[in-house]
Amino acid sequence: MKYFIDKNNNNQIYAYEDEVSDEQIKTGLTPISEEEFNSLINPPKSEEELLNEAKELKINEINAKKESVLNGGFSFKGKIYQSSNEDQLRINGAVTNALVNPNLIPYIDWIALDNTTTRFSVDEFKLFASSMAYFVQETIFKASALKEKARNAQSKEELDLIVWESEKWLKQN
Repeated sequence: MKYFIDKNNNNQIYAYEDEVSDEQIKTGLTPISEEEFNSLINPPKSEEELLNEAKELKINEINAKKESVLNGGFSFKGKIYQSSNEDQLRINGAVTNALVNPNLIPYIDWIALDNTTTRFSVDEFKLFASSMAYFVQETIFKASALKEKARNAQSKEELDLIVWESEKWLKQN
């Protein structure tokens, strides 16, 4: 390919096949290299564009960490229990069943992450479910706050300081 720029016409860029003769090329064009051509049609991104891309990556990273934490289980009285969306629905269903039929359900058995079974009284299970809900809420609010910081960051360096730090108190209810 042969590349040209028309400096008299708003820096219009032209590319011609190698087989094109000089007579077929528009007059008044200035030849440029392939590298110059590529840099003109794909100009480097502005600092703002680079920062916005970095913000998007940081927000995606925070979302991935949030999902990892939510799906990684939560601790209740020294045991880790599953906490995926499906597990949350099951826990809420068991609580609802216990509330609707309090005289029919004397206890609720629940399987921990290590595959051991825990027997809860109905009141203990309500506390268990409440702890799970608190764990989910705190995780979601933490992610939301970190994403807001990322959106408001003014530099890549500021973005790099935004990290998801493990907080033991979230898993020690």
